[in-house]
Amino acid sequence: MNNKKDLAIAYRIYPGVSKTPPVFHDDKYKLSELCLYSFKKALGDLNVKVFVLLDNCPDNYIDLFKKYFTAEELEIIRYNGIGNAATFSEQIRILEEQNYSEYIYFAEDDYFYLDNGIEKIHRFIVNNNDVSFVSTYYHSDYDTMSLHKEFKSQYLNFEGINFKSVCSTTLTFLTTKTFLSETKNVFLTYLKKNTDAGIWLSLTGHKVKNPLNIIKYLFTNKLWFKILLKSWIFTGKQIFFGKKRNLYVPEISLSTHMDSKCLAPGLDWKKIFSDVQEKIFK
Repeated sequence: MNNKKDLAIAYRIYPGVSKTPPVFHDDKYKLSELCLYSFKKALGDLNVKVFVLLDNCPDNYIDLFKKYFTAEELEIIRYNGIGNAATFSEQIRILEEQNYSEYIYFAEDDYFYLDNGIEKIHRFIVNNNDVSFVSTYYHSDYDTMSLHKEFKSQYLNFEGINFKSVCSTTLTFLTTKTFLSETKNVFLTYLKKNTDAGIWLSLTGHKVKNPLNIIKYLFTNKLWFKILLKSWIFTGKQIFFGKKRNLYVPEISLSTHMDSKCLAPGLDWKKIFSDVQEKIFK
């Protein structure tokens, strides 16, 4: 029996509401179902294995995943409130140890996807061996923050989608077991309170190598000062001796973080959410 899959996924979820979501800000279960429904649709025809990391979730969250995935597709793993950084560490361990697929996806519970979005970035990375990481999410910061705007992006067009290299993203992304094995020690610095942005900047090599940038941000942007300083403290080996990696996103986003302040630009998310809610919550 062939157990090989197109994609292995570690999907972490907890019953609390983070940030301020644009819908269901006081109902995490409905928000979770909205996102999970879109996640399933985003997979398209991919043959997947889904490791579900339930962190302090009640039993009805198990039922939610069983509603959208078969028993053969699912593996449920329960944790007793270990928290954000620890569940990310578990995602790394699980995806590195599994043998279902070379292609792996880190998923968080507060992302909404467009149909076939993950299938599209999966095809992109499969057909572009020099791509290290790819995300469905085009963050609004790419167009508004000087640190991102100063990054020298490369562009790839694949199947009519314009992909752009960026310097950082969140902790929801697609890569390979090979790339994860080579970079996992950098990602594991998240357990030491490194930031996701600092991790990505050390991998993409943007702004972190020159100490003058840290000094500049000390006087101009305290947030980025802290991010760059932590990146130096926790990932200095990667910054000065590690291989640079690339990270691509579609210029027209295929998903959005469910944070009202960080919705992906250029799409009518209010209408999109409303249309999907009508299908799910009739």
